[in-house]
Amino acid sequence: MSEHAEQNTGRAIENIALLDLTTMTAGALARVESIRNVATVIVPQSLSEALAAIPMRNVAQVLPVPDGARVNVHTGAVTMDGAALAAGAGQPTILVVTGVLVVTSPVERVGFQGIMVVGAVVAPDGSQAALAGALRNVVGSVTYYRWAEGQTVKVLQGESRISGEVLANPNGMPEDILLSAGALVVTGPVLTVGFQQVIAVGGLVAPEESEAVLSPALTTVGGAVWYTAPPRLFNGKDRFGAGFFELLDGPVTLVLNGEFRVEPDVTREIVRERVAAIALNGVLEASADLVPLLQVLAVQKNGLIKTIDEDR
Repeated sequence: MSEHAEQNTGRAIENIALLDLTTMTAGALARVESIRNVATVIVPQSLSEALAAIPMRNVAQVLPVPDGARVNVHTGAVTMDGAALAAGAGQPTILVVTGVLVVTSPVERVGFQGIMVVGAVVAPDGSQAALAGALRNVVGSVTYYRWAEGQTVKVLQGESRISGEVLANPNGMPEDILLSAGALVVTGPVLTVGFQQVIAVGGLVAPEESEAVLSPALTTVGGAVWYTAPPRLFNGKDRFGAGFFELLDGPVTLVLNGEFRVEPDVTREIVRERVAAIALNGVLEASADLVPLLQVLAVQKNGLIKTIDEDR
């Protein structure tokens, strides 16, 4: 979500994903009391000092852009070919992407004044020289894939669940690329991979038995979880009580992205019985008695497993 701050002057601006200040005057910005819980702020360079004087909390990124430049903002997965990047926008424009910028053919030149990405850039080999001069600010990764004439770049957006058979690419070409702009969950065994490359931006969750088959073609941004028990994915915030674990049919792999709490009524015994592994990207809270077990079960951890009410 993008929001122009003119709507919020004179009070706090909070709880939005993208805050675009490029249309705001210095006087209007001076009336903003605070900025909280904002993922990305776009600000003209001339207002950078004024923005820095405003109390900010939980602001992930601030992107300064040249004064007077038009800003073209996209959120999520944006797919463009090399010709579209060369054409630009017909006037001085900064392309801002919060998510994934996917380029489907080689880039020889860039018509935008600059490109800023919070997330990831995926482009064909041979595009490095043109993109290097245009990428002004990338908070994340830049990945180049092997390009071939006539190939298809298949893009999956958001959290995607696919069967192992899909990775055989039965109706495609061996040169094709599969790109997941979000977590990619493979729900069954992979017997063969019919893609030249599988790129998972946001991580991969796949059966452990398929690792040897899938790994040679795999590029991940966010890591891979190879499961033996079926995965259950949770994003955002949630709480797990004893009832949740009791209702599970059998052991699961918990994939947690965000902030989570295991309630005090949950015992070690039921967690041992119902949780085979944990992949955590964020914060997981539990009782002091349970934290050591959760740490042992965490096969992948980017964040913190902590005691309830413990300071981070």
